[in-house]
Amino acid sequence: MRKLLDLSAQRCIALMETLMLQEDWISTRELAAKVSASERSVAEDLAWLRKNWGEELGMEISVKNGVRVQHQSVAVMGQIFLKLFNDSLALRWIKELFFHPQNKLEFYEAKLFVSRSTLLRLFPVINRFLGDFGMAVVRKDNLLEIQSNDEQFLRQFFTGFLIEISDPDPSAYALPLEPSLLKSLLQDLFTTHLSKTESSFVMEDDIAVFYYLVFTMISLIRETQGYGVPSEYPIDDALLHRSLSSLKEAFPHLSTKQLQPIYEFMIRQYIGWDSEEEKTNVFAAITDFWSVLAPMIPSGLDERRKERLLFLLQSIYFTAKYRPHRTSMLFDRIGYFADSLKKTHRSLWDLVETQTQTMAQRLGVDIPSQLHSILFWLCLQVPEILDHNPNRKAILVSDFGIQHSCFLAKMLEDQFHQGHAPRLTITVYPLSEVLQSGLPTGYDLLLTTIPQLIPLHPHGILLNDYPNPENLFLLDRKMRELP
Repeated sequence: MRKLLDLSAQRCIALMETLMLQEDWISTRELAAKVSASERSVAEDLAWLRKNWGEELGMEISVKNGVRVQHQSVAVMGQIFLKLFNDSLALRWIKELFFHPQNKLEFYEAKLFVSRSTLLRLFPVINRFLGDFGMAVVRKDNLLEIQSNDEQFLRQFFTGFLIEISDPDPSAYALPLEPSLLKSLLQDLFTTHLSKTESSFVMEDDIAVFYYLVFTMISLIRETQGYGVPSEYPIDDALLHRSLSSLKEAFPHLSTKQLQPIYEFMIRQYIGWDSEEEKTNVFAAITDFWSVLAPMIPSGLDERRKERLLFLLQSIYFTAKYRPHRTSMLFDRIGYFADSLKKTHRSLWDLVETQTQTMAQRLGVDIPSQLHSILFWLCLQVPEILDHNPNRKAILVSDFGIQHSCFLAKMLEDQFHQGHAPRLTITVYPLSEVLQSGLPTGYDLLLTTIPQLIPLHPHGILLNDYPNPENLFLLDRKMRELP
């Protein structure tokens, strides 16, 4: 969807994504190469970013050093992106087409304050993008509307789209719907169809609840516009009539038949089994997944936390099953969280990634597509898992004598001792043998007081004779970054 933005907006997004992961200064030339743009264009974009967001970002621009961002906040980046999205004519037109379908081109000219020729030029661009997802803006009797080969996917698509580009408050669209009313409908739905424990897990997840609130609003709008989704799922009849009564004021012509597919979609995110065999296989795969992770939490989990985590993994399986197409096209905050985690806890990333691939082979569902979500929720539910780090093997070479080498090894091993398990095992190696035979292989890290030895190992760290806090910080970070 970012392809629908103008080139300057696309560059600004690429620049921000690069700077948010950049640890120090980066030259304008290097930035230009990373975003495939000219240095002049990059300089203009950086000037715009600093003018509008420089203070929030802590952005510095230097002729000598280049540019750096000191406040690497994804929340601020989200605000910048939101500004760019809402300045995009293409995205604003798509939004208007959704909320106000079956209008003539003149209606959208007035709504967007643009000329007819501008919209006509944009029309094929939008359709090329939508066509990749089985959707299109079609014209019937000079009236425009968005149609899809898969109505359910369209609803998911516009749920993500609306969350990412604007305020999803129903009052913003002149709909007499209070978020509190929609939330009470969700509470009733999950309490009726899930166990008490499961429904409490769902309603405590404010991110999921927010998504369902917007999805419900999007789906109700589509139903009243005349687009339906077939459903035979056995939603509780009394529940449907209670919901219908609550929604009658806003949607006087709504029927229980139209509510049924909306509720089915949300319920299937948690209990969407097609057979007992599927249920058995998924439970077995999730249990095996957890058995690999459990040793990383020495204190273990109480039964409620464990039950919640397994329920969460089950719901992620259903997300992969029922929402196979990515609908986050603009700003994936969970993705940015996971990418940052990868830099500091590479071994955890690799372990979970391997397990998702194993689950995919067993279950025939694209679990790896949910890697970011699994890592995000794993950190939120079991933050102590971040304290676990595998033991690293290092070789230490000092030019200050073998006793000094032994002192460094003892000091550093003690510094990185974790409970009863060492995080760092150091082998002292005499400098004379390095000069004669070179470095031995099979070690994760090289620790040395000799700058000239650093290039001999891909993960070399230069130490002071008495390691300072910066040495310890760099060593800790390198240990976490290793696969």
